[in-house]
Amino acid sequence: MSINDLKKSLNFALTHFLARAPKKTYCGAEVIGGEVMILPTHYLRQAVDTIRRIVGNKVKHLNVGCQSNLIGSKTKIKALKEMIDDDSIGTSMDSFTNKRTIKGDADKYRQLATQGAHYLKEISGNTIGTVIVCDSDTINNLVDEYKRAHKDQRRLTIRPIFAGRHEIDDLDPSLLGKHWKALIDIWFIHGDTVIEPLMHMTKSMLGVRTDEVGCPYWRSCSANSLNIEPNGDLYTCQEMADVGAGKLGNDISGEWD
Repeated sequence: MSINDLKKSLNFALTHFLARAPKKTYCGAEVIGGEVMILPTHYLRQAVDTIRRIVGNKVKHLNVGCQSNLIGSKTKIKALKEMIDDDSIGTSMDSFTNKRTIKGDADKYRQLATQGAHYLKEISGNTIGTVIVCDSDTINNLVDEYKRAHKDQRRLTIRPIFAGRHEIDDLDPSLLGKHWKALIDIWFIHGDTVIEPLMHMTKSMLGVRTDEVGCPYWRSCSANSLNIEPNGDLYTCQEMADVGAGKLGNDISGEWD
């Protein structure tokens, strides 16, 4: 998306979104891909500055984060760290399968991704949070992924994939429930690291109010989330955009449903 289209998109989307929810005072904006590390640094910096200026004028509190595999030069990782809010860079990990590769080599991918995460921790002092994308194959390693994250004291986000535009192994909800139950049995009693959306769910069930932003699979998501695609298409969230379901309009052409 060009910077001019980004400006237009943010102004259009915020005008309509805040009209539905005028009391919003906080926004968590996340830059995702694709992979942000392949974008030119000067473009990414312009995009983040544009988000800070336009969104920051609409709400009292703004946090800008991003999702990256951190496979890139130290110079680029350092630049990314400087433009994103503290502790707001997340990465994705697959410790056991061959879903993520570099030229067909899963071990090489893991090696370079780990190096990038270690360098970011070295310059920021923060242990980077990790997203585990779960389909019918990777879900079987969920508890083992948690054990690794617990050992490293890493925040963990579980992102189940049920459908999408790319070839995936569909995740049956009952299979997700089976492995989530096994994970909760370990984490709730003995864990001392954050797992989302389990932490969000637990707080909600205990009646603890929270301003944390994430996907708790609650029906209130439509009042709290908006996803802008590079072509300007609007969806409630990344998951809806991925499967092409429930398009809300397009903020470049000025459509709003």
